[in-house]
Amino acid sequence: MSVISLSFMAFTAVVFLGYFILPMKVRPYWLLLTSLYFYGCFGWDGFILLTLSVVTTFAAAHIVTKLKRNGAKKLVLTLTVILNAGILTAVKYLNYSLSLLGRIIELPVKEVSLIVSLGIAFYTMQAISYLVDVYRGKYPPARNFFKYFCYMTYFPIIMQGPISRYDQLADQLFTPHRFSFDRMKSGLSLTLWGLFKKMVIADRAALLVNEVFGNYTEYAGLEIVTAALMYTVQ
Repeated sequence: MSVISLSFMAFTAVVFLGYFILPMKVRPYWLLLTSLYFYGCFGWDGFILLTLSVVTTFAAAHIVTKLKRNGAKKLVLTLTVILNAGILTAVKYLNYSLSLLGRIIELPVKEVSLIVSLGIAFYTMQAISYLVDVYRGKYPPARNFFKYFCYMTYFPIIMQGPISRYDQLADQLFTPHRFSFDRMKSGLSLTLWGLFKKMVIADRAALLVNEVFGNYTEYAGLEIVTAALMYTVQ
């Protein structure tokens, strides 16, 4: 389900209507269920890694809050960060590193079959930022696991960011909101502006960028510099 598609717009409309129809206490769970459905549309293979990141950081945040010794707190923080960052590194770079090793030793190295977890870079960094903030005492840990799961999987951002801090997003997700025509109009304006930047500006710049970057030996310095500037625009 591409975010630039009619199916995504229809899905968002269903989420929007369901949110305001359902009782306020149920709304966070509605957002969680619809976000998980959205994630599942791209395949459920990575759901295990996503859940592992959510469970470990949720538990670690409560543990570091209850521990009194700073050394013990740092140990829990360090181990949890290593676990999550290690999974991210393995998924992203293990097979690439093995291929480089094979070139260096001039021997064939088989790739390792790994679970592909979509959005892993974004949700891993978001989980780590949450844990570090709790460790530093910026805010208390989330009490409700399912609300924290909703924060971690919120469908507009899990696939491509931005990485949102818990204290910035949680209140927006979990504070009851009544329908407002002005807010809806403002939200639609932001959405249309985003679509314009993506489809009119970025996609048009990509035509030049892809052509020059894909065939850079055929172009001189001026064209390459222009393509690099257009890549920044893109």
